[in-house]
Amino acid sequence: MKNRSLALVANFHRERRIGRKTANFLGHVHTRLRDRGIAFNIEFVLDRPDEVTVAEISEASLLIPDSRIHMVDFANLGISRTFGVNVARADVVCFTDGDDFFSFDWFERALDYLSQGPMPIVLHTQYMVGFDQDEFVRETTESIDPAFDPLSLAVDWYWSANLAVQTKVFASAPIQPYDHTSGFGSEDWHWSCNSLDAGIARVSLPGSAYYYRVKPEKFALGKVADVIHMASPLFAADNLPPPPQVVANRLPVAPLTPEFFSRAKEVEPFELGLSYLRSVEVGAKTIRHFKPHTNPIVGEVIRAVFASGFGDGSLIVFADRQRLPGGVPMAAALGSALASAPGAGRLYIVEGDQAPCQARDDGYEIHLGALRSAGLYKEQIDRLLARFLIQQRDLVVLNLLSPRVGSQSLAFSRATRGSVQRWINVVMEYGFDALSQSYDELDLYSAAAMDSENIAIFARTAAEARSVRGIVLAYNSVLEAAYLAENLDTIEALHLDSPVVDDRQPIGELASAVPDNILVIRLGETGQSNDAGDTDAGPWLSVDDELRQRAVAVDECVFVGMNTFIGSQIRSAGPNRVPGLRIPALTVVSQEKLSALYFKPTIGAMNDQLLAGSMPADLAWVGAIGVEGTILREMLRDRSEYISVSAVIARSLASARAAGAPGLSAFSATSAVSVSASDIACMGGALLIGAVSRRLARDLANG
Repeated sequence: MKNRSLALVANFHRERRIGRKTANFLGHVHTRLRDRGIAFNIEFVLDRPDEVTVAEISEASLLIPDSRIHMVDFANLGISRTFGVNVARADVVCFTDGDDFFSFDWFERALDYLSQGPMPIVLHTQYMVGFDQDEFVRETTESIDPAFDPLSLAVDWYWSANLAVQTKVFASAPIQPYDHTSGFGSEDWHWSCNSLDAGIARVSLPGSAYYYRVKPEKFALGKVADVIHMASPLFAADNLPPPPQVVANRLPVAPLTPEFFSRAKEVEPFELGLSYLRSVEVGAKTIRHFKPHTNPIVGEVIRAVFASGFGDGSLIVFADRQRLPGGVPMAAALGSALASAPGAGRLYIVEGDQAPCQARDDGYEIHLGALRSAGLYKEQIDRLLARFLIQQRDLVVLNLLSPRVGSQSLAFSRATRGSVQRWINVVMEYGFDALSQSYDELDLYSAAAMDSENIAIFARTAAEARSVRGIVLAYNSVLEAAYLAENLDTIEALHLDSPVVDDRQPIGELASAVPDNILVIRLGETGQSNDAGDTDAGPWLSVDDELRQRAVAVDECVFVGMNTFIGSQIRSAGPNRVPGLRIPALTVVSQEKLSALYFKPTIGAMNDQLLAGSMPADLAWVGAIGVEGTILREMLRDRSEYISVSAVIARSLASARAAGAPGLSAFSATSAVSVSASDIACMGGALLIGAVSRRLARDLANG
């Protein structure tokens, strides 16, 4: 081994003038090491740099003897680092990024440490000091620490890639290139997993420091959204490392010594961003000082899941305990009915309570509440769950959609989809609810281009989801009957890849399902005017022979906007039809660029307003208004050209008042319509209130 020769791979991208600071610093390090008889061979690797970065590094390199510039076009930091090691001119190599710094003692001491003979280790500084966008002191956790669990790497990043290593050790476990297109990144993180599995330890050099520039997210090359490290033998079911010797929830840190601050002051002339440490030294400023450590529950869960039989071909079920009648046993029954081959391992990922993670006869339950209680945050939980999908093949995912909260099934979906042979989403609720999280989640699946099978338990849900929102859900009447009877065990042979009995009504049939004795008038498709020479505002209907003929035998007329969806629960009361207006029990108003408005009218309060002589303003939002057929026919006899909708409504209310009946009632307790803002405008909107008030006052005065 060349005892007094050290190589440095310095990776640059588009650091521009900031990169010149680092290059100047490295030139100063070169001079110090040369004076101590150490050859410091710097390999500047510029991967798709911009012109300013090229100019700055080229100029700086001229001042550093024996330094070399390599212009490469990998657009991949992992490949760039490997390239640098391959051209390095020494048996010990250090890494640095183009905007970071080290304590001056790091280089010579790292060379001395790694020149003692073959060492299967990667050497790190004791401290990682953040500056610029964040300020902290992070101490290195060594892999040989008895409290360190290698499986923690499933959720947490432990070691920077700015390190020192023998070139032969690096060659035995090289960095694998990332693949952002497929959702895989964090190549240094992945390398940590693979090198640990290969028996290469991570240790730190006492007292040394690495000064890390924390950049804004948009400039951070390593912070690419929705990427995760690739599958690693470290997490293979038959190769898991043993649990740590010591169980701890937090690792202690060492006090910052005068030497720590002295080393920082040496580097400060090259980067004034480190000057904040002077305030820390005298106690005028407090920063985070910590040692990375992961809650033991991560390793415990990973070991328990694989011990339960989870592996290739297994089933993963996502469920919300608070919205799943029958709980996990029901989820298990649905898994048997819809997705899982007999004997396959199962993993249940359960939202909604604080139950502990636990083994089952058919697999294992991970309760998200237990993970949160242990202190895991969302990103850690997402990585933990995704790890089970990434490590295995030919999986089946059964996602029992919750109306109240989205599942974790789409976390890192670009990376996990390649391991899943079937994605099945099940809408559990009865009927369509515009506020249900289920449909938002289905939209996310579609946006992610996920090839999923989407089904409904209930026929009504399938029909309304398609008619209201245009979402196609498969449906099987056998499944609905067995689900309602809580007897899913009878349909173990039912699978979605076999022929599905489709009991849904086609689009449009829900409207025609309204009985013949109800006349639906869509205001946008009639001869309509908002200026028919009358003082009443609001929509007007042109009177013609077709309208007269349609109105002859109907018990009720329902006014709606042009595209209003009418649920099949709107039924005629027939001979029991009372005077006054009928309105839906629920109106879902879709608003452009806003979430849907879920409007449930308070019919009792609205009737109280009518009795007090005022018009309820909420009438403008109901989406559909039903009046007696006799009222419409009376108005048709009285008018030859136009009918004011507000006049028809006012006549109905006057008729109800004369009969001593409530002015408003619902079509049924579950009647529903879905409208847009333009549909409400077709009905006259708030203008309807004033027009009906004037007309009603006039009719009462005359009668």
